[in-house]
Amino acid sequence: MIEDKKSDRRYKKKRRLKGYWKFLAIYSGVLAGLIVIGLIWVYGLLGAYEKGMPDVAMDNIIRTQFSSENIDNLVNQNAGEVSPYEDVDNVRKYLENTVNGNLTFARKSGEYTNDSPVYLVKSDDKNIAKVSLKETGKNRRGFSVWAVDAVTFGEFLGKDNAITITAPSDAVVTINGKQAGEDIIRKQDVPVEIAKNVGDYVKVPCNNVYRIEGLMAEPEITAVLNGRQLELKKDDNADGTYTAAYPSDDELLAGQSDNIKNINIEYGKYIINKGSLTRLKSYMTGNAKKYVSDIPAVWAFLWGKNYTYEFKSNEISNFVKYSDDCFSCDVHFDLYVNWNTGDKTYDTNLSYVFVKQSGKWYLADFAIK
Repeated sequence: MIEDKKSDRRYKKKRRLKGYWKFLAIYSGVLAGLIVIGLIWVYGLLGAYEKGMPDVAMDNIIRTQFSSENIDNLVNQNAGEVSPYEDVDNVRKYLENTVNGNLTFARKSGEYTNDSPVYLVKSDDKNIAKVSLKETGKNRRGFSVWAVDAVTFGEFLGKDNAITITAPSDAVVTINGKQAGEDIIRKQDVPVEIAKNVGDYVKVPCNNVYRIEGLMAEPEITAVLNGRQLELKKDDNADGTYTAAYPSDDELLAGQSDNIKNINIEYGKYIINKGSLTRLKSYMTGNAKKYVSDIPAVWAFLWGKNYTYEFKSNEISNFVKYSDDCFSCDVHFDLYVNWNTGDKTYDTNLSYVFVKQSGKWYLADFAIK
């Protein structure tokens, strides 16, 4: 009897333990399932949050769209009006010529905000594009979905994604192979400063100033004057500013070099009272002849002294031919004067403009620099 009771108690205890372990197993399984579900939910939440970050969206844009194969889609997403002076092929060509290494991106300082992200795209540390993003909606977790709002290409771009070109008024200017129209001329027939007073003798050389807005990539620009392609210079200190300068002429320079240097010598001799004003004026016409009498002289400083002089240098630079009857140049000469008890070198810099009259070249105007 006693043995039966002990056996019964052991059986009941065993059943209770078995039930406990069964409950524990079920509980653990449910808990593990909840943890897995929770982890999946958290992982999904973090993934959605990450995908909703502008940096992640930008990384995806770089990987999938910045290539010559996919550039059409990227350009077509540009919200701005496409300029009549460029098309997708221009942008594709720009990218093919520019992208030489891995692409990276960085937030554009001064323009990036959480609501309007703006990035610079770089290739080998060179800025090749600027991309603005816009929010297009929310994902199922409530985080932002970002897409391209606007894209511009090149580090040349200034305000309004514009470029400014200064070129001779008679030059044919082309942008991406298309001739610049009068509708983009902002300033017409602006006289060249050094030659603005030669109108009584020859046609005044002038420039036109063109401005094109809404470009997406740095354009190919040419300027041709009288069948000659002009050198195009980009201003490193002003975004999107180019100048197509009037050309030089080596043959004309060679033919006029002695004439120009003789004027320098007569000018230098005159200001130290060793030359002739009449002889100096014989090289001149117009304003130059009129103003030469007012040249500041230094000879009074040497009055009563015995002195000698020597031209240490006599140089010509920046020779520019505007037409067959007008050119300009810069000159520099060092005039050394010794009066026994002292000496001085006069470092002289001037700009000259010449005109041709009756087959002969005359100095028509000058400016002391």
